[in-house]
Amino acid sequence: MSCWSEGELRAWIDRELAAEEMERIATHLAECPRCDGVYRELSGRAARVGAMLEAIAEPEPAVRDAAISCPSVKTRKRWPGVAAAALAAGFVIGFLLMPRRTAPPAPVPQPGPEIAATVPVLPAEAAPPAVRRAAVPPAPRRRQPVSAPRIDYYLALDDDPIEAGVVMRIGLADGHSEADVIFSPEGRARAIRLVK
Repeated sequence: MSCWSEGELRAWIDRELAAEEMERIATHLAECPRCDGVYRELSGRAARVGAMLEAIAEPEPAVRDAAISCPSVKTRKRWPGVAAAALAAGFVIGFLLMPRRTAPPAPVPQPGPEIAATVPVLPAEAAPPAVRRAAVPPAPRRRQPVSAPRIDYYLALDDDPIEAGVVMRIGLADGHSEADVIFSPEGRARAIRLVK
């Protein structure tokens, strides 16, 4: 019989398999030292994670005021007041972060007959010759070609999911071929990507 994968052993530890599958894995673990070692490592990890989660799961209860803990004093429900205060604070923050509307700029007055009448008229011999400007069309804008982002995918070297690992760049002696390899905590190569 072939050995079980880490994913199947994790499912066995979590009791997520059918009864006959659970029995087959238990029988195999009794016979195979390799799978038994992997099982012991996985169960040790699960126990450490469980202990860490238990340590942070429950915060310590706050010390209550002596007047409030007295049974003769009626305690009030404060949630409606807290909810109203939170809602009001949300409206104030939203109002402060809302973009401001600006007034449109005032129109520039065009020269009318009253402005034209105030400009002095020079005699014809003193007036400079009229210069006509050439109409220059604006240069057309060139769009920069948008290239699709280059995505380098890793090629998985086995079917197990990668939980944690170290990326190491490996190259040949000639220096022309390089690759990034993801190693598992056990030192096994899990995925590879060629580097150009």
